[in-house]
Amino acid sequence: MHCRKQSSPAANWGSPFVDDGTLLAYDAARFEPLNAPLVHRLGSQNAFGQLLRERASGALLFFCGVHFKAKADAASRARRTAQAQCVARWLARADTVPADAAVVVCTDLNDDPGSDAYRAFTEQASLTSAYAASGLYDNSDPTHKEPPFTTAKVRGDKSSV
Repeated sequence: MHCRKQSSPAANWGSPFVDDGTLLAYDAARFEPLNAPLVHRLGSQNAFGQLLRERASGALLFFCGVHFKAKADAASRARRTAQAQCVARWLARADTVPADAAVVVCTDLNDDPGSDAYRAFTEQASLTSAYAASGLYDNSDPTHKEPPFTTAKVRGDKSSV
């Protein structure tokens, strides 16, 4: 399933990636979808979810993909926080995620560990960051459980990782 972003600012930079969005791809031999994909509009961004059942074990997995507002200024930070809190509430609803389903959220949070948007997932939704749980970072210091930078950008003829 591809959940296309309603409008992309990438067009402003002449980027070929103007049809961006979020993709859910899964092994259909291993998983079966149990519902039509759910789409939750967050302004120009989207959150989407799909309930899957593992064929062999019957285990339920709710997968959520979401791309938050880009990091630009205080207004965009407030918007990301509101978007994250909205998704956390959406994930808590029984009609969205069954109580016995494991939940996986993949997101371009566009924010820092410890931000209000981040805490909406770790505190409000009681989810654990895969980075923090991996043990790959200095877990003795709570401020260093996440990598400092995990993105790549393309701007015109320059890119950074």
